[in-house]
Amino acid sequence: MWFYLVLGAGVLVVFVLVVVLYYVFKRLRINDPGVECPYSVKFFLLPKADRIVYEILRGYAEERGMVVFPRVRLTDFLWTPRQNRNAFLNIQNKFVDFLLVDSDKLRPVAAVFLRDSSIRSKVASEELIRTACNSAGLTFIEFEREESREGIIEGLDIHLGGGERGGRQGTS
Repeated sequence: MWFYLVLGAGVLVVFVLVVVLYYVFKRLRINDPGVECPYSVKFFLLPKADRIVYEILRGYAEERGMVVFPRVRLTDFLWTPRQNRNAFLNIQNKFVDFLLVDSDKLRPVAAVFLRDSSIRSKVASEELIRTACNSAGLTFIEFEREESREGIIEGLDIHLGGGERGGRQGTS
């Protein structure tokens, strides 16, 4: 009887030891510099159409003392009170395509949203993002993804008051 009890305990110890060693070696293999890591740097941060808009915005912003940040989450520049957790959760995973920021104070000046009807999640988010920015007093500017350079410059001038340094706060 004792023999079977000791044998069972021994099998259990060996099993636990095998499982522990498996996970230890698996972890070592992941951290081993010789093992290829599944991550690599993307060649392009923005798709081609967004990159074209970025270059137009960058030129416009530099002339007016602003900086352009691409793909910024709303929670990075909009504040919600702690007691209103639902407001935070509503915007937690939403982002604007570009954020124009005053270069001196790094204060947000305008949020730029590129409309794209082919991306359902963007269409669904557009109204929420517009409402959040407007309620915070942040200028919200929308363009079609394929908008012309002249159309973008004209839209920026209309919303940001032309050549003023740092733009103006307001809603659209």
